[in-house]
Amino acid sequence: MTQNGQETTARQKLDDEAFEAFIRGRRPASPIWSMSGFDGYLTALIIGPKFIDPRQWIPELTGPDALNLPMETTEHQAVQTIVAEYNRIDETLILSCEFYEELISWNEVFRIVDVLTLFGICFWPAIG
Repeated sequence: MTQNGQETTARQKLDDEAFEAFIRGRRPASPIWSMSGFDGYLTALIIGPKFIDPRQWIPELTGPDALNLPMETTEHQAVQTIVAEYNRIDETLILSCEFYEELISWNEVFRIVDVLTLFGICFWPAIG
């Protein structure tokens, strides 16, 4: 159920093997070839310094018309697979954020930045 009381229908997606077969069969070739490569690709998109609209990069993986095709098509199911994986990785990274915050404190980050700045100020003129 959604907030306004309407039921949502589960969108059909491809399993890992079917998705890999779809990606490998695309022409022009997709930038990824395996599920592990796909996870890395999505993780880079999620943690990258700049948000890239999914309408820009999803067609690179599925073809230019996949976002507009009927739900029964393999292309649309591939889009649903991409969206589900993107959301899964994003949620995992958000939930594990506290773990990484404990590993590196802000004081350590500032200390590293200070050292690098000092190095740049003192040695860059001699190197450059």
